[in-house]
Order: sequence, then C-alpha cells, then structure tokens
Amino acid sequence: MGWGARVAANLDTDASEVLHVLVATDAGLGQLGKHGSLITQAYGSNVRLATVLTDLPLAVDAFADIGVDDFCMSCQICTANCPPHAISDTKQTVRGVER
Repeated sequence: MGWGARVAANLDTDASEVLHVLVATDAGLGQLGKHGSLITQAYGSNVRLATVLTDLPLAVDAFADIGVDDFCMSCQICTANCPPHAISDTKQTVRGVER
C-alpha cells in the first residue's frame, strides 16, 4: 500500500525497543496479568508478541476488559508459587500506573 513498516521483535538477546505487552494491551489484544504477561481471551498467556511499526493511519481500538484483574485476584496461583515472592497479591504502582 506504500506505507513504511518494520517489525520489532524480541528475537535477539538485546532488549527490544518496544514493550510489546504494553503495546498489545493498549491495542486491545488482552490485559496485563499479575505475572507481567499479556492474557488474551482466546489463548490466555500462551502468546508470543511482535510489533509492526508503521506510519499507516489506523483506527484506534478500545481497551479490552476480559476480566483478568478479577481472575488474578481470585486465582493467586502465580503469587503462591513465585520462588522469589516477586508477585504481589495486591496491585503495585509501576512507572506511575497502578498494575
């Protein structure tokens, strides 16, 4: 279509220039789970993310509330089984946003 595009993927050992989980949640693909991964309605957290960066004008999708917050607060499996106890049972403020 003539618009510029390139892929940003975590295929190298270096850190990616894109925080794929945050981009995916903003795009409405799912929600952030307590373990820091994207949880989708269709595939749970069994997804691998890459981002296409483009200057193509696109319509903005809405945030998808699929009930992850309520599910994570009631499940607690990752909180109970995290070896270094790095997953809290309450939301934390990360970079100014409660997650």
